[in-house]
Order: sequence, then structure tokens, then C-alpha cells
Amino acid sequence: MPQNWRIVVSRYRAARPGEAAETSAVPAIGSTNFYGPVRYRRMVLSDLPPSRVASVHTGVMAFPNESLAAELARLDPNVWSPLERRFHSVRTMLPGEQRRRVAQAVLRERQEWDRVRTREDWERYRDQRLRALRDSIGIFPPERARLDVRITATREGLGYRLESLVYQTRPGFYAAANLYLPTAGGMRAPVIAIQHSQHYPRIQGELHDMGELWARKGAAVLLLERLGFGERIETTPAYRQGYASRFTFKKQLNLVGESHIAWMTWDIVRAVDLLCERPDIDLDRIILIGAVASGGEPAALAAALDSRIAAVTAFNYDQGHVRLDADYQGEIPKQILPWFIAASVAPRKYIRAFEFGWEGAEEPDYAGLWVSGWERSQRVWGFYGAKENLAATQAFGLIRLSIERIQHCFSVGPAQRKELFPLFERWFQIPSAAQEDAGTLPDSELTYNTIREAARL
Repeated sequence: MPQNWRIVVSRYRAARPGEAAETSAVPAIGSTNFYGPVRYRRMVLSDLPPSRVASVHTGVMAFPNESLAAELARLDPNVWSPLERRFHSVRTMLPGEQRRRVAQAVLRERQEWDRVRTREDWERYRDQRLRALRDSIGIFPPERARLDVRITATREGLGYRLESLVYQTRPGFYAAANLYLPTAGGMRAPVIAIQHSQHYPRIQGELHDMGELWARKGAAVLLLERLGFGERIETTPAYRQGYASRFTFKKQLNLVGESHIAWMTWDIVRAVDLLCERPDIDLDRIILIGAVASGGEPAALAAALDSRIAAVTAFNYDQGHVRLDADYQGEIPKQILPWFIAASVAPRKYIRAFEFGWEGAEEPDYAGLWVSGWERSQRVWGFYGAKENLAATQAFGLIRLSIERIQHCFSVGPAQRKELFPLFERWFQIPSAAQEDAGTLPDSELTYNTIREAARL
């Protein structure tokens, strides 16, 4: 029997009349830094009798016996009686008020958008909301820390060279990345930076497929490591446990007035700094891909805020619906919705990409408030006479159908790459790797219906 253990202590309270069930974890302890304390506690098995084991203070304070504090401590915190809390009007009061406020805010946004008729109107509309975005996500560090790039390993492959490296994004805070470089040197290479999904870290197979494919075609590929994943993990490395670290980071950063999405966005901005310091990179051809499952949002934000990024592909991001789970404050009342962030990239190049065949078939929480982000984007790029810089890609199938009828991936799979190749070739003269990629097996086993029309039935 091992003596040393790592445990998670959780609490469950069953539902009561008028109240939902609750599940929570004991607050995490054990880390000496702010950036992501461990989720597990240490437990040491002891052969000592309970009477000899040192007692641990529970941290629960006893109620005072007298004075005003004692009276306040004994007050019932519930305003409604147990019977009143069961009334439907009481249980639905908060979500009902929330929906009312959301509807009002969205209608105001539509009215203001309808007044945008020219490029000058759009740029005033854009600049006001970009200022609100910067205020909402939190202030970036006032000074850029020295990158302190360190190459930790190199490897030669067929037609490419791989460099594993770390670099400093904030003072004392480092990020890891893999850089694929074409072996045929000479001219400056275009670069494709990829922000992976929250399914797996940067070692996931689809990411390396892209690194090798595009490096053999003469483009550099930079695979970025997200906070809480891979070599930046501070939780358990079990399957998809990055979800847990994201939750922890969000709560901690919100407490000090910052946001997790701003930290991820800053990581991408610092990656662009890294690329700009390399003599072998063509700074006019910096391409950013945000993978499915939350890679699209930090990629879109970085492109909106950093004009050095020439093109961005944001997967599963701008679907035109209203959402209430944004990672920054004021998305709805301040009118900084996903479609707007994507459109702020104009007139640079933008690919509105989808993992499946989501042709307006998504099911938003507020169906009556849905707008077409694609139509709005076409209008914005039209103000610049640059509609050729706007594109859309998708695989096939609808997620609400059976999983055998969708093209699923963990970051960006072969089905999702298929329509990217001709766009990168046309925009940036990167030779297409479609023929070489045609034989690549998808990492997911959920992508087997090859008949596009059948998948839409």
C-alpha cells in the first residue's frame, strides 16, 4: 500500500425544495505561484492512532454568543420561504430578467449597426468597440519582457527541421512551442502559427501533420502551447483535463481584474514578436489558425488587436448567436460580439471556418436574436473593396445528428484542412499540400461518411 497519495475532496448536496443540487471541490492548495495551483491535495497514510495524529484547524469560525454579530449570524439568509421558493415565478425570475436585458441590448446593437453605411461609419463603430474590448479583457503588460528564446531540442525530418523552444511571455513566465522549418533555405518563409484546441496539447497528431505538410511546401509552422496544457500544465495530465486548468485560471484572473482570454491572446502576440525577430520569416505573410474547441477566439482577438497578423482562420467562432459565457465582461452590453471581433480584421484576410457543416443550422440559446455574422462581414470587407480577402470553409455534417454523419477533429483535421490549401496558395503563394494530405487518416474515428449530401440529411 503506497504511503503518499494525491486526492481530490469534493462535496455534494442533494436538491432541496426550490433549490438545485450542488457539487463543489475543496479549494485547491499546494502551489507557490499564482499561475495555476494544483487541483489535488497531498495525503500521507499513517499507522498512528487518531489520537496521536496532529489535528488540523478546519478554518470554520464559531458563532459569537452575544452582541449584534451574534444576532446577524443567526438570521435566516433566505428571503423567500421554502414554499415561496417552489413557485415557478420565483424560480424563473432571474433567467427571465436576464433574457429581457439581453433582448434589449441586442436590439440596441442592431439599431446602431443599421446606421453603419460607409467605411467611415464602420471605422468609428469599430474603434469605439475595440476600446471597450481592451478595457474588458484587461490591460496587456505595459512592457514586453525579453523573449529569452531557448531552443531545447532539434530534429531533422523528411523535408523539414523541427525546433522545440521556450520563450518568455511575461517576466518569469514562459511558453513552449514547436517550430517546423523547411529544409530548403534561402528566401524568407511564410509562417502559419496554430493555436490548438482545448482537447489536447501541442503534441496532438493533427498539429504535427500540419507542421510537416506545410514545412515541406516551404512554409514555417509554429505550434503554440496553451496555458494549462502540455509543458505548461499545472493540473493532472489526464484526458482533457485542460478544461479544469482553464476553469481555475479564469477564476483566479477574474479576482485580480484580468481575464484568461487576455492572457491567451497575449501569448499569441508574444509569439508574433518571436517570429518578427527571426531573419528567416517573411513578416508580410504571418498566418494564424485558431483550432476547433476554443482555439478560434484567442486567434480572432489577437488578429483584431495585432495588425502584424496578415490572415486568421478562426474555427467555430462567429456563428452569429448571442452567448452569455464570454470570458470577458460586457460582451453584450458593450457590443463586442464575436462577429464584430472577426470583422475588425478587415481588410486583412479572414477565413470563417467550421469543423462541421454548420450552414446556419446551429441552435442558439436566443434563436430570435440570431444575426448573420457572414452577411455583416461581407458588408464590412465591401467597404474596403476587399471581399476577395474574405472566405468561408467547412467540413460536413451537423453535430445534432448522429456522430457517424459528421467530420469531427481534435484541432484541425484533414477534412478541415482541405479547403484551406487553395486559399493559402492563392493569398500567400504557399504550394498546396492537398495531394499529400489526401492519404492522411483522421485522428478521430468519427469521420467516415464521405458523401457530403448524405451527411446533410
